[in-house]
Amino acid sequence: MSEGYNGYPNRATWLCQLWIDNEEPTQKKFEEIVQNTYDQCIHENGEIDVVKFIYHVALEIRGWVIEQIDTQVLSSSGLVVDLLAGALEEINYQYLANLYLQGEIENRHFKIKETK
Repeated sequence: MSEGYNGYPNRATWLCQLWIDNEEPTQKKFEEIVQNTYDQCIHENGEIDVVKFIYHVALEIRGWVIEQIDTQVLSSSGLVVDLLAGALEEINYQYLANLYLQGEIENRHFKIKETK
């Protein structure tokens, strides 16, 4: 088992998060996704459906990653495509979604304290 990379499960997961945070439009896109998904996963009693949240945000992250890759590249074959596919399989999308969940919980908690 590997030690991880910069506090993430592996380098591919770290790179994915790095690129999401690298550009403001992408950051804002994911902030919206996280906020909307959180709102959809919250129960009337205030508890969140964590599994549903992580599942949906992880799918969004994976979809964004796939969009970043030229579809022609993924439909071809060869060493580079095989290496790229292997790296994509290494990204821990659930780990990243959980980071977003923790961040959203902290942001909402801070906002509640701020309004009191």
